[in-house]
Amino acid sequence: MLKSLCVSSNCILLLCQCALGPDFETPDSTTLTPERYYAPNQAPLPTADTDNALPNWREVYQDEALQNLITAALENNRELGQTRLRMQQAAAARRIVRSSLYPSLSAEFDFSRELDSRTLSPDSGINNDINTGLISAWELDLWGKNRRSAEAASAELRAAEYALYAQQLSLITQVARTYYELIDTVQREAITLNTIATRQRALYILKLRKEGGIISGIDVSQAEVALAQAQARLPGITSERIALLNVLHLLCDLPQSDIILSTDPTTIAASTLPTHVPSTLLGRRPDIVIAEEKLHAATADIGVAKGALFPSFSLALGAGWESDEMRTLIDPDSRIWGVEINVLQPLFQAGALRAQLSQAELRQQEALLSYEIAVRQAFVEVSDAIQNALSAEDNLEAANRLEHASREYLRLANLQYGNGVLGYLDVLDAQRQLFDAELTRASAITQQRLATSQLYYALGGGW
Repeated sequence: MLKSLCVSSNCILLLCQCALGPDFETPDSTTLTPERYYAPNQAPLPTADTDNALPNWREVYQDEALQNLITAALENNRELGQTRLRMQQAAAARRIVRSSLYPSLSAEFDFSRELDSRTLSPDSGINNDINTGLISAWELDLWGKNRRSAEAASAELRAAEYALYAQQLSLITQVARTYYELIDTVQREAITLNTIATRQRALYILKLRKEGGIISGIDVSQAEVALAQAQARLPGITSERIALLNVLHLLCDLPQSDIILSTDPTTIAASTLPTHVPSTLLGRRPDIVIAEEKLHAATADIGVAKGALFPSFSLALGAGWESDEMRTLIDPDSRIWGVEINVLQPLFQAGALRAQLSQAELRQQEALLSYEIAVRQAFVEVSDAIQNALSAEDNLEAANRLEHASREYLRLANLQYGNGVLGYLDVLDAQRQLFDAELTRASAITQQRLATSQLYYALGGGW
């Protein structure tokens, strides 16, 4: 008898260690992406060491004023707080699901008093019933249904954790992009104001020369038109600056008076951009990890649906005391105990359980497609980000050459106009070209910074 009990208990333990449904395996993404990304017309470098990737955003965004704004956003942003609460809800849901893996224990106390009106004496017709004790219940997870549910809940929790990371990454990128665009408006505003001041001085001199009869009124009129053109640009730039300040106010939850920019925007450090990054860096992108964990949860749900087709076994144990009087409740003769075993086998559900299994399998296939889409989309985003970063560097070099040439052109035009070789229209043309060149260079600097931010986001937080 003892031997048979041992064999039976071993069989139960063996059954409890198995779980229905497929075990999750991370999909092979090597067929979806190239081994590494690199710029066209350049020889690929050896694969980078992914252990040295930069997870710290301060390594990419090195401007102290920007770092202060990002820190404030990570601490104060309300939408980020919502995502953090959703992650905590997922953690609580996981604890709820995992509780089914363990026995429950409850304390019970019952008291009832009845009067039997059929008796002649009211005192003899009063019946008391007092029960107290502990009850423990446990569902034997023979088919692994509860374990698969806990596995799915754990995967959902990891997906929620990476959703929080994804929002943090997006918030950092939004703050950085808005900051760079705000710096750009400040620079364009300064360039425009400087141009307006230069043209006002030129107009004043031209008016004096006209009064002296040295030049005609056409030169003055041309200078007035050029001044008005520069002044017309200023209101739009100012409105754009205020709008960007409002965006930073919302992102960082700071008053505009506390939004401080770099004292010298031209000296903002730009981190070195990589031109060759291994495709394994995609594994750090939160959207890919979220898609993978959603696939993991969907795979575990198949085991839950399969387990619902088989009988469920539950065991309940109870022990305590029962008496009709409180004074005799804890007497040895009042002790009671009981064991209850329940077996529930679904017989007819009108196909609902099979449909649930089919639904779980279809959701798993959908989650697999979502994972593959996320990987392919990530490849496109990283490829675009690298190309944009390289193009931004080339564009900045061209803008620097353009500004230098335009400045030299204006110097020569002023010199020859003073010598009477050129008309003032040529000077105005040189001023216009320098003004446009300065704005182009400011825009090129901003595009380079935005490209850095885009690549930081595309690679999941650094390289």
